Amino acid sequence: MGVRLIIILLFLGIKVADAAEMPESVVEVFYERFIHPSKTDSGKPYFESVTDLVSSGLLASLKAQHEYERKCVLLGSPEEKPHMLDQNPFFFAPDGIKAFLGAKSMLSDGTSKVDVVLGYDDLTWHDIVVLRREKGRWLVDNIFWGSGGSLSARLSSFMEVPCGT
Repeated sequence: MGVRLIIILLFLGIKVADAAEMPESVVEVFYERFIHPSKTDSGKPYFESVTDLVSSGLLASLKAQHEYERKCVLLGSPEEKPHMLDQNPFFFAPDGIKAFLGAKSMLSDGTSKVDVVLGYDDLTWHDIVVLRREKGRWLVDNIFWGSGGSLSARLSSFMEVPCGT
């Protein structure tokens, strides 16, 4: 969580524990784990570094995609590249991001849409992260990329392609 956000919230009399459950804070932690990955996550599927921050539905889809990709590797010819996502599925661009530049949320009926500003060197863009309340916590449920498409649509369309084609 950003130091400025904590100071502002303390000034407003909001407890830091409550601040950690604000949608913007959850999204910031989510992206920071990809900007500054833990050494313990090296070599693991991307989603494993954020399992505590994604909804049960999204986590199930990510695990299914990973398992499908694993099966495609097993079924494919060793001479051919198997059907797989060649990038972190949470990002539209293959290179990911280098900076989390800000967020603003809009709340509605147990859902929050967080407009995030992300950066890679001199390039910046907006994505919309949809969070849902699950077991009293805000959790990432989908991402709509400013360049078009969404995480859930990418996962669905990926698994529609038969292995080996």
